[in-house]
Amino acid sequence: MPLPGSSSPCPVSGAIHGVMQQLSESRLIAIIRMDCAETALWGAQTLLQSGIRALEVTWTVPDAAAIVRQLVAEFPQACIGAGTIRSHAHIKQAQAAGAQFLVCPMLDTTLLETAQQEETLLLPGVMSPTELHQAVVAGAAAVKLFPTGLLGGASFLKALRGPFPEVAIVPTGNITLTDVAPLLKAGAMAVGVGGDLFPERQELLQRNPQAICERVGAYLAAAACNP
Repeated sequence: MPLPGSSSPCPVSGAIHGVMQQLSESRLIAIIRMDCAETALWGAQTLLQSGIRALEVTWTVPDAAAIVRQLVAEFPQACIGAGTIRSHAHIKQAQAAGAQFLVCPMLDTTLLETAQQEETLLLPGVMSPTELHQAVVAGAAAVKLFPTGLLGGASFLKALRGPFPEVAIVPTGNITLTDVAPLLKAGAMAVGVGGDLFPERQELLQRNPQAICERVGAYLAAAACNP
């Protein structure tokens, strides 16, 4: 599958393109957002051990930087990123921890500029054609479409891909198993999945990796569809 964004009007550095290629090949980005650092680390490790190849730790997780640092060391073949990046301080913290990509819940061109100067992929959050256009003009190599599940899912993504066929889009927010294949077929570079990977809190509290591994297997099968 050709990598969306390769014909972007703004040049993309080799480092950024390489990370985009990893995300495109992974097809799924698992998102960790929990209120306990220990549980978040265990959940992330379990997902990566179950076959997830790209994972985002949100900066709302306690000790997020330490978790990213440990995951980067333990899973060198995976693509580990930092999400809910909302300030320049967050960017510095995430980069120091070894995050390979950054994700924002909103569009902030100053954060995008800082990340570009340091050749780090940052996906700004957008939810409209206007915001998507502004992100492209500002030089975004890829964007986060959020919250996709509430915006119209695959049909909305397909509509956006019409006037913006060259933009790499990662839909996230309220994504479930049945959404994955349609979103990829609609042109998503990859799909971000969070809470639905852990629908039963007891699986986390009781450290039940089997149930999580089975759910990951179902997601990976859905992502293996041919767009």
